[in-house]
Amino acid sequence: SSAEYQAAVTSLIRQFKGQFRSMTIPCYVASGQTGNPGELKYSIHNTLYLEVHCPAVRPPVVVISDSGRRLVDFGDVSIGQTCPRSVTIQNISEKDMELTATLTNPAGPFLMLNALRTLPPGATHTLLLTFSPGQGQVFQEELGIKTFNSMLHLTLKGRGVNPLVSLSVEDGVFDMSAVLVGEFVEKHFKVQNTSMLAIDYVIKQDSLSPLRHARAQGMPVFLK
Repeated sequence: SSAEYQAAVTSLIRQFKGQFRSMTIPCYVASGQTGNPGELKYSIHNTLYLEVHCPAVRPPVVVISDSGRRLVDFGDVSIGQTCPRSVTIQNISEKDMELTATLTNPAGPFLMLNALRTLPPGATHTLLLTFSPGQGQVFQEELGIKTFNSMLHLTLKGRGVNPLVSLSVEDGVFDMSAVLVGEFVEKHFKVQNTSMLAIDYVIKQDSLSPLRHARAQGMPVFLK
């Protein structure tokens, strides 16, 4: 849906005054056995009437960021990286609202970083959310923001993408060849991102790794 449509829905919710409707539903009672539900004969003199009350009230808390959308789409995120998003909510009621949140999957990729607090009338609060995929698939969860009489549902969605990087190095060996003492040689290699999204990367020398000396204590390959 468009931003204009979402903004119009949010405006209508703010102006909603509440309403009450009552409906009476006739329930006809039939007796006997039938192989096809709904085809059993019944008498209008054996009828139960169910009265249903349907009050509708304005929600106390609404989303005001992103034109009021309740879908938080993180888009495509590389596996192992973290993508942040924020959602701003507002108390549009005339009372203080104590907020609590439902739990997301503790083993899932979505996380809410900051705690909720009590919102005075007209006050706003920004939720900080992150998405850290561990697999190459689509993830979706529901996050509920609860008040004493209602719940605001947020849909969290994102897709984990496997990063694809290629190096212009033959056989995985970058040979600098023989170099005289005191001199240096420059050679270049290319790192190419072949995936559909930007990738953050870091190049580190294995010789500078803090695990270098621990690895050197192992048995040589030719003795194994």
